[in-house]
Amino acid sequence: MAPLTNSDETLAHFRDILDATDVHPLPFNPPAINYYKLFDDVRECIDEAHRDETLKSIIKKDLGAFIFKDPELALTLHKLRSSGK
Repeated sequence: MAPLTNSDETLAHFRDILDATDVHPLPFNPPAINYYKLFDDVRECIDEAHRDETLKSIIKKDLGAFIFKDPELALTLHKLRSSGK
């Protein structure tokens, strides 16, 4: 099955995991990390969350926590549309 997420999104999450382990070292000495497998695992988890709508259902329960109303939005969209964009 083709991945549902793009490489940029997966790469961002992958980078976050690596950064987190730099800031908060693991309390044990793990075996060598296979970064290719880790990347594939991250992508698979993201795809699964999108596929079964787990993430979507959490966001829909509390839209206000994830989507912020920008008072400038209407004016910005009007300017874009007026300029032919």
